[in-house]
Amino acid sequence: STSLIFLAKSEKPTIHLTTPVNNHYTNQTNTEFKFVPSSQSAISNCSFYGNFSGNYQLNQTLTSIISNQENKFSINLTEGNYIWAISCIDNNQNEAITGNRTLISDFLAPNITVISESSGQPSSADINFQYNVTDSSPTTCQFSIVLTGSGTIIYNADVSNCQGAQIFITT
Repeated sequence: STSLIFLAKSEKPTIHLTTPVNNHYTNQTNTEFKFVPSSQSAISNCSFYGNFSGNYQLNQTLTSIISNQENKFSINLTEGNYIWAISCIDNNQNEAITGNRTLISDFLAPNITVISESSGQPSSADINFQYNVTDSSPTTCQFSIVLTGSGTIIYNADVSNCQGAQIFITT
């Protein structure tokens, strides 16, 4: 009698995303998305998804994947907020996909417009300063007022979503 043994490997690949980390801010147009895939069988391909053109879709596919080593996708970004993920398929057609990560690319400095300020030497210890800030990214801007002569920081604050504010400083 002849017997036949059939083994099927059903374990899907794993993908370790190395860079960029989730919620990463970058001011570089060329960005690399690095990952380490692994599988019991050879990796057939890995694909890169994101909303870089406005819609979440397939962006690139690599077929020369090295298992258990760092691989990468490279893309030129415009300013904006993006979500991205990577999927890999092994030679047994098992597929794994990472969860989405967020990336914010911000190339332009915020635009600051002074609305009102005290002019000359203030007659009291109170200084009123109003400004507007506009920025295309939903970040937190750090705002500082520095004395010109000494370089001493007399006011320092994080401004949520880079929105304008009114500041009262008592010296």
